[in-house]
Parts: sequence; C-alpha cells; structure tokens
Amino acid sequence: GHATIAALHILREANLIEGVSSIITNAGELTVAVGGDPTYAIRMAGVDLKPVEVKPSKVAKSLGLEVGDIEL
Repeated sequence: GHATIAALHILREANLIEGVSSIITNAGELTVAVGGDPTYAIRMAGVDLKPVEVKPSKVAKSLGLEVGDIEL
C-alpha cells in the first residue's frame, strides 16, 4: 500500500489523476480515490484468512507474557 500511495502522489502532483478510479497492482485491482478527504484512499483487495492452531504458551512466550496473561 505504501508504494501505491507514493505512486498516486506522483501522478496527482503531475496532474495526471484526480477522483476515483481503479488500478491494477501485484495485490490485484484496487479502487482508489485521489484528491478528496482524506487526500488518498485505497480499497485494498480482500484477504483469505484461515484459522491456525497455536499453543497459548508459544504465543505468550513470543510476547514476553505468561500464559495466564492471555485471555483464551
């Protein structure tokens, strides 16, 4: 998203884009709005989330917590 915003900024500064349009990126087709409030807005492509099995003790350790600190 950051590189996309940078590219949109350059295009806007060059008066090449304004308003709402779609752009094709490596993340897929994105809807962008340029020149409004906020100045740049991007509707990112959907994400396919999947549940994973993780031991609470490993999560706690990675965060520097005790297992009892995590609400299960």
